[in-house]
Amino acid sequence: MRKHISVFMLYTRSSVFRLLILFVLMAAAELPMFFFAADRCLDSASVTLEQMLDNSGMTSMQTSVSLSLERMFDNSGIAIVLAAVFVLMSIQLCGVGCEFGSKQGYTLRRLSVSEETVFAWQASFNALAYFVLWGMQLMLVLVMCSYGVEKLGALASNQTVFLAFYRNKFLHSLLPLDEWSRYLRNICMILALGTASAFFSYNQRRKKVGLSMIVMLPVTVLGFCGSTGSSGGDACLTLFFIAVTGWCVYRVYGKEKNDED
Repeated sequence: MRKHISVFMLYTRSSVFRLLILFVLMAAAELPMFFFAADRCLDSASVTLEQMLDNSGMTSMQTSVSLSLERMFDNSGIAIVLAAVFVLMSIQLCGVGCEFGSKQGYTLRRLSVSEETVFAWQASFNALAYFVLWGMQLMLVLVMCSYGVEKLGALASNQTVFLAFYRNKFLHSLLPLDEWSRYLRNICMILALGTASAFFSYNQRRKKVGLSMIVMLPVTVLGFCGSTGSSGGDACLTLFFIAVTGWCVYRVYGKEKNDED
């Protein structure tokens, strides 16, 4: 059991500090971006309100459609920051266990643990890291929601945050509320990312290319944000993620094992 813990700790020591830096940078970039976007939306709505009052005497309640929490998120660009952090994080996770500069593969072999076990521990750690990224982003979004509701003032209600998560594609994909197909898609996505990134390192130590992770990156970035009720798209992505996970596991525990035998 000590050898297994040593493998897991090797991946932890190689990644956790750099991942923490990425999370701090993500928070340092996203929070100001949202705060500035919220202020810009309020300034723009104030100008529009003054023009409407001058022209037709409309009340501020009639302008609430143009000033909303989801509009603040749309104008903030935090989804782009998350995509960049996701790609950088994936590069870090894929690089651990590879034999580029340092011979990490040699270190792993000295632990006298099978390659299949190494793959399993790396896939577990990587999936956990992606789950933490999701949780970190959701926590930041909730802080932004609190700030946005405070800025909306009288225009906000007890349904403001709920409606934002329901109507905004990015927010809804982070927390799908009662849409179980999106939860299933996200879980399968995290598992597929964990196995594909571990399979990349597994292949690199054998002088091969891990195409599964290369394909996963654009599919995840481009397919993450989906509108409410798009169960068909969720089903297609879920099947894709399951297929990627199954393929990686088969290559490690099935085909490669048989070839070695």
